[in-house]
Amino acid sequence: MSTFWKIIQSLVLVIARLAFAGVVLAHAWKHWFRQSMDGFVTQLSDAGVIEPEIFAWGTLILEVVGGVFLVLGLATRIVALAFVAEATLSILWIHWANGIFATDNGIELALLQGIVALVFVAWGGGAIAFDRFFGRGRKKDSDAVDTSYSSGYSY
Repeated sequence: MSTFWKIIQSLVLVIARLAFAGVVLAHAWKHWFRQSMDGFVTQLSDAGVIEPEIFAWGTLILEVVGGVFLVLGLATRIVALAFVAEATLSILWIHWANGIFATDNGIELALLQGIVALVFVAWGGGAIAFDRFFGRGRKKDSDAVDTSYSSGYSY
């Protein structure tokens, strides 16, 4: 991959990471201040979620701690994997029965959240992340793997 595309990839990963973090932090704020945790637990209970208190508090903690970690680009792949799990559970337990569209509380937004998180699991948070300072996301020259893909087209 050329240097130009590596720079573009890192910038896109940072923009996506910050946007994703902003959305999950906004969700945390909504759950805590606008809806209240009691309201969130009731919503989950009404949807038939097993142990709605655990899922509600787990979601809130993930959204706050995970959101801050994503802003910093810290433990990005691990945090993103937790968001993939949370999105999967949300789809299965809450949204699946409601169809696709978010207006009907369907799978649409949870699916997108899970897919975006999956991108971070696969590629990390990009070059502009604290993970780079702690050795995560950085390969030694001797460990480098050629991940280029030749589709027959030149870029």
